Amino acid sequence: MGHCTFIWGGRADCVDYANKTTVPVFGCGHSFGEVGLIENCKIIPTHCTIGYQSHDNADNSDFGLPIKVGAKITFKDCDFGGTEIQARTLKGAYADTPNVLTIDNCINISAINKMYAAPADRCDWDIKGVS
Repeated sequence: MGHCTFIWGGRADCVDYANKTTVPVFGCGHSFGEVGLIENCKIIPTHCTIGYQSHDNADNSDFGLPIKVGAKITFKDCDFGGTEIQARTLKGAYADTPNVLTIDNCINISAINKMYAAPADRCDWDIKGVS
């Protein structure tokens, strides 16, 4: 995906302490082995604070790959418009190779937060490219 503009107002029924929506501009669920590049995109928030949220998906496969790797998602040259990025783990079992979120030459990111929700008890994402 590249050269996109997201103008987003969010949802009025999901607000945070600052009365801004907690629904991300866009979010994706990722399974093992997925690779994605989002490049040259711009987020223009009108009433929200979260630009992007990734979350893992449970590995329910039964075909047994010899080597499984986590998802690898990259944002390159994107403008987040002052919004935050969230990397969230939802699954209860953890892989030896975590998912990787790479932020390459992006601007206007207010925060990058690693999060988890039940049944997980920790975040299984590795964040790269952020100093």
